[in-house]
Parts: sequence; C-alpha cells; structure tokens
Amino acid sequence: LYQNELEALYPLEEIKTFFNWLCEAYLQLKPFQIQQDLDLVIEANSLLKFQSALNALKVEKPIQYILGSAHFYGMEFMVNEHTLIPRPETEELVSWILKDVSKSDNLNI
Repeated sequence: LYQNELEALYPLEEIKTFFNWLCEAYLQLKPFQIQQDLDLVIEANSLLKFQSALNALKVEKPIQYILGSAHFYGMEFMVNEHTLIPRPETEELVSWILKDVSKSDNLNI
C-alpha cells in the first residue's frame, strides 16, 4: 500500500525507510521481525497511525515531523512544525569542527 501510494513522490528506497521507521515507532518491531511473523495482527489504533502517516507523507510532510523526533550526532531530538530538522550536512560540519578545534582553544561564540 505504501509503495503504491507514494511511488510518484518518493524513491522506492525512501518509501521502504519510511515504512521501517513507522513500524519501529508504532509497532516496536524491526523490519525483519515483521517479515518473519506472517501471522502478525496489527491493532486498529496502530492501523490508524499508519494511515495518518501515509496521508501526511502524501502531502510531503517530513517523516521526522510525523514521528516527532530526529536523530542528530548520536542523539535523538524532539521536533515539530516549529523546529528545524537537523540535516546530515550540519552533522558533518559539527564533526569537522570538533575534530579541527583543539579542546584547549578558547572559543568565543
């Protein structure tokens, strides 16, 4: 369902990633656990969450806003429509700065 509904908007690998993240968030299951448990029954409230997420993805709402969290530099941050989503490029920049700046340097920010 997710692939059919989203293929015009997102690449296939991104759709798979979205679905996996939603399964982990809503069902507390890893992708391999879902594939192994063919008799898995999903409760109605979880199905509603998946449908709501699908509707939000259709209007290109970022997955981080849907899940309410984003990962940055090994930490998880709560996000919503009023916060910026940390970008991988920013994480690279922070890493570069931390490596480049000596701990003994006095930084004035």
